[in-house]
Amino acid sequence: MTTEPNRVDAGVPTGGQFAAKIKSDNVPSLAAPARRPELEGWPESLPEPEVDVQVGEGGTISTLVKVNGEEVFDIWNPADDIHDTESDDFENSAVPEDVYDAAKAWAYTKHNAMAGAIREEQRAAFERARARVIAKATGERREVTTAELNEFRDNSLKASTQADEDLELSSVALSARAILEDHPTAAFADLQVGSWDNGDFVSGASVSDAEGNLLYEYVETDGATDQEENDNYVVDTLRTLGANAEQSHWASAFSTGSYGDELFTIDLRKAAAWAPGDEA
Repeated sequence: MTTEPNRVDAGVPTGGQFAAKIKSDNVPSLAAPARRPELEGWPESLPEPEVDVQVGEGGTISTLVKVNGEEVFDIWNPADDIHDTESDDFENSAVPEDVYDAAKAWAYTKHNAMAGAIREEQRAAFERARARVIAKATGERREVTTAELNEFRDNSLKASTQADEDLELSSVALSARAILEDHPTAAFADLQVGSWDNGDFVSGASVSDAEGNLLYEYVETDGATDQEENDNYVVDTLRTLGANAEQSHWASAFSTGSYGDELFTIDLRKAAAWAPGDEA
């Protein structure tokens, strides 16, 4: 029987592509990883819950909690009152009777927290639009106090900052997914910078594998072929990014370095795995 030698990265001081196995006295812990703080109160005997929240056409916020794919609780607020919470409880084997009340209490707490956060964002969005909506509907411009104008500005700034972060991170994630579909062995993308009269921006990417071998360069094309259309998609998605990496969200989230040109080298698999809710 033959055994394959242990691979190490090329250029490692131990030498070459293969190296002898070194025994370590460090034994990995077999203990189960600690649960996230957000699961505090959820019965430890149960698998992690699957949680989804929706806003219906009438504005009602509802939270559906599943365990092992089975619906357990559907929680909502009648008349959109976040202080009045009701639920449908489904009878199934996913949650035993002895932990049912604890699981339901956890689900209620999470629903109320999410409903409150959604209502807060809805109110902020309404306040930003209120004067504009009234003026459009009545043709009459409404005067605002300095306090109202300050609140309008604060709400707008908060929304704009969050939107900028969401745009940056989702743009890099979408680009990374498109690149990996074209080049499954790709590991890194060196972002290229272009410039217009209104400032610098990310204009393309040079893609390499884990060993640093150049695989492809994404640049703007005339889109005559399917591949060129894919190239344009990647470039157009990246073009939404500003080129000041040190003040960006995308560099702090996905770059492989911490200063200088390394800020523009993106870990493609890390970026492709991003989802809303991940920290930048």
